[in-house]
Amino acid sequence: MRLLSMGYKKTKVFFGILVVLVVALIGARLYLPYWVTDYVNKEISELDGYSGSVKDVDINLWRGAYQIHGLDIYKTGSKIPVPFVAVRTADLSIQWRTLFEGAIVAEIDLYDADLNFAIGNNGQTQGTDDAGWAK
Repeated sequence: MRLLSMGYKKTKVFFGILVVLVVALIGARLYLPYWVTDYVNKEISELDGYSGSVKDVDINLWRGAYQIHGLDIYKTGSKIPVPFVAVRTADLSIQWRTLFEGAIVAEIDLYDADLNFAIGNNGQTQGTDDAGWAK
């Protein structure tokens, strides 16, 4: 009888740990899009000469993809009222099979993307400076 009792306690502890682990993984998965959104916005804010933001990031782990919604990048110090880059949705995905084989194959689809080259009334340019976009 005592052996059955010990086996029951070990099973109970095992399932307790399993439940805590599953809840932690679900919590991490739910928090992941918010963390990625904050990370992308931080990286954009550190660009020299540009500022911007993303509104939302959706992550699909099964597909190996994520979507960026509301990407806007502006040239700082410019009085040009339009963003240099504006993308309603960017869908980025990788192929799991090739990743496991040691290669990276990715696909990027941009929906309602605008790249604005402009010259303002005061002679300021957007998209035509040192980066060589005009060429």
